[in-house]
Amino acid sequence: MNPDRTLAPAAPTTERAAHSEWTLHLVDPAPDAPVAAVRALSRGIPTRVPGSVLGTLIDAGLATDVTVNGTEEQVAWAAASTWAYRTSIPKRGDGAHVRVVFEGIDTIATVTVDGNAVLEADDMFHRWVVDLGRDDAPGAWDVEVELRPAEPVARAAEAVAPLPRADMYEIPFNQVRKMACSFGWDWGPTTMTAGLYRGVQVEREGAGRILRTLLSPTWRGGAVLGDGAVLRGSVVVEGAVDRVVVRVSAPGRSLRCCNTWRRSTPRACPSSSRFPARRGGT
Repeated sequence: MNPDRTLAPAAPTTERAAHSEWTLHLVDPAPDAPVAAVRALSRGIPTRVPGSVLGTLIDAGLATDVTVNGTEEQVAWAAASTWAYRTSIPKRGDGAHVRVVFEGIDTIATVTVDGNAVLEADDMFHRWVVDLGRDDAPGAWDVEVELRPAEPVARAAEAVAPLPRADMYEIPFNQVRKMACSFGWDWGPTTMTAGLYRGVQVEREGAGRILRTLLSPTWRGGAVLGDGAVLRGSVVVEGAVDRVVVRVSAPGRSLRCCNTWRRSTPRACPSSSRFPARRGGT
């Protein structure tokens, strides 16, 4: 057994379902945003998740498709505008612990729940988790993901700490954690779109869960005449958990254990050993 072996976290105890009912809103339009598009987006339009702002605009007939009959200049206003994805996540009042898991946010974003900012995202390759807390009453959580233009952020970062890049690329794409092809790649178009480009999941748990289990084997006493191996463990949990039972087995071998938290002398190891649970967060 390798020392300090970390076991995989336990899976959620209840359900994990995709949440795809979102609307797209134009929060702060670029100066050259088409009047017709601004008017159509004033109350929001349905959008697909996973998806992107530009993809939604093309589907709604509010932007041309640069891969078919459009140009970069015709869609540049979308990249220079601030957008918001909005949704409501219903409550059940069943006491479950609820989280929203964003598998991918592209890219510079603020997530708010019921008007309160709870997350600042700046990496489209990262998985983001928002804890909604305990579902203890009927109603709904109002969730918004505000997406801001990436180019100003990239240029501001370059002004502070320039990074080398090929001179054929005008925009400092390597200053933000966003796919480089958004900024133009060889003969590809420059779009710099934004969106929830990967799925969004709602996790509900009726009880607690194990976030991490750490087992550390050591040898007590002398190398030859020592008392034997000692297995120590720690468990990090979340939610309504008062006690964790860890079962240790070794088929065909005699196990002895020393529970350093409750006993001071070795004894025959039972089929299960209790480890104190330490609370952690996501």
